[in-house]
Amino acid sequence: MNEVFYVLYILVAFITCVVLTFKSTTQNRFVTFVISFWFLAHSVLGIEMFIIDIKGLPFDLQPRRLIFIIFLAYLLLLMLKNALQKTERKKILKYEMILYLYVAVSIFVSYMHNRAIVSVKEIILMNIPVLSFAVIYVVLKKTADEGMLRVFVKSFHILCVATSVIGLCQVVVSQYFFRIRDLRIAYGGIYRSTGVFPDEYTHSYFLVTGVILALFTVQSQKWRRFLIGLYFSGILLSFHRMSWITLAVLVLLFFIVVKKQLSKLVIIGASAGVLAMCLLLMLSPDIESLKSSSLYRQRLTDKTMGVRMRINEMVLRNIHKNWLLGFGSKESDMYYFGMLEADAGMDFAMDERGGIHNGFLMELFFKGAIVFVLYILFFIFAIDYFVFLGRFRHAVFWLAAFELLKFVLASLTNGFSLGTSLGLLMAIALGVSAAIKVKEIYTENELFNQIPA
Repeated sequence: MNEVFYVLYILVAFITCVVLTFKSTTQNRFVTFVISFWFLAHSVLGIEMFIIDIKGLPFDLQPRRLIFIIFLAYLLLLMLKNALQKTERKKILKYEMILYLYVAVSIFVSYMHNRAIVSVKEIILMNIPVLSFAVIYVVLKKTADEGMLRVFVKSFHILCVATSVIGLCQVVVSQYFFRIRDLRIAYGGIYRSTGVFPDEYTHSYFLVTGVILALFTVQSQKWRRFLIGLYFSGILLSFHRMSWITLAVLVLLFFIVVKKQLSKLVIIGASAGVLAMCLLLMLSPDIESLKSSSLYRQRLTDKTMGVRMRINEMVLRNIHKNWLLGFGSKESDMYYFGMLEADAGMDFAMDERGGIHNGFLMELFFKGAIVFVLYILFFIFAIDYFVFLGRFRHAVFWLAAFELLKFVLASLTNGFSLGTSLGLLMAIALGVSAAIKVKEIYTENELFNQIPA
């Protein structure tokens, strides 16, 4: 039955993006449609039934590969057009320079680890995720305009409403409804909601971005409260602790640093606490059964971070053995024996589940110290740049700064990379924000003037 819902969802998403794109004033309808459709549909299109496998091609066409191929071709056309028109080159920013170095060195390290095992073509395939980040960023920096941003904001809110409602149905109506991947228990007979995504992590972190976007862009207080409440319920029902913490940190920063309104923060915090308790009591009316449940014992009270901390210690303890280039991948002997050394279990060692639950240490362990340092510097310089613009130019640049901060916080307890859905979402936020700065759009139109400073 879910297959029917998947197809209907893709059709509705396609029609929605076509309507939004062709009603917009953007000068780049193609890019606008592709990104807005990616927002709404990429996670569902990742299901095996939608993956395109053409005989003769060395790989199947998954959403991540498709968007890379499309945007790479588009970027090459833009570069050819600029070369023919002899367009003046823009200054490369510090964080951009570090990003390009990071991508180049990452590919080199991948080549050094795999040159004797696989072909160059397969090495390129391995690096498509990180290349996708850079290509999407550059294309959006060159093409984004006000009309495109309007479509992105609308389509992202539509996505967040859809995944919140579907996530709520997964908890209240049927735990199997619209499930893209395996069920993961939360407590009792309740499973973590995943919405339109394959896992609770991506679902909840996309909704965290939705909350921040609502705070910045929704002017009606009634609609803002409704959307934030809906998105918050989706985040809560994911039962993913770090997304709860990340949301709390970002909302705290919004009201203290951006809005400078502590009183509203207290009211919102109290309201969120009451809503959380109401939802949990609706799902489990018996407080004592809640305290004895796996949610309370395993997710809130027990030291469940023990295994992750041992894995992190294992990384730091062993990295000196190949600090320059790292250990390549999860297929390396060091990863296998390291996981056993950390007492993570054979399933971790065999890469059947889990992994290094820290995106920064993952870069260090697999790619070495040079890539790790570049990765850290990219975030430092990018956050510094957009925080400066948010403080002294316009509040719209806070959106990119918050997306960067969200990714950093999320990476502390999960092995996210720039090529994941969260990474590509960050690339979109950075690319659009860079275009706004280059074209000085924020000084000329009413969309950004409506965003509270």
